[in-house]
Amino acid sequence: MEDSAWAAVAREAEARRTMAAGKSLAQLNTEAVAAARAGQHVTAVATWTLLFEAASSRGLAHPGMHTARLNRSSSLLKLGLHTPAREDADVAIALLVAAMPGCHTDLLKRSPPPEAHPGPSQAL
Repeated sequence: MEDSAWAAVAREAEARRTMAAGKSLAQLNTEAVAAARAGQHVTAVATWTLLFEAASSRGLAHPGMHTARLNRSSSLLKLGLHTPAREDADVAIALLVAAMPGCHTDLLKRSPPPEAHPGPSQAL
């Protein structure tokens, strides 16, 4: 399952790459959130992947990037991609810790029960 899901994400990202090139991080995030809310998790993951690539290549940072990472993590889980979902969650925690010096990281590592998660957030 993981190989086929990753292959679908890679194909979708490649198909969207040219269209995404001129968009802002906020625009890409809005599209990814809409796709996730519509249950189109391959499109959502591909779009968030393009967002992270754009941020890296443009040397951009955004204070809400941890939320995008957590949202992609959620969509990755829905695609059965557990290891990459955990990796995204770990990156999100690292971003939060970096943004909030002195915070209690043990609180950030506790996840609410799945039923408590409201779905993708529109942070960017």
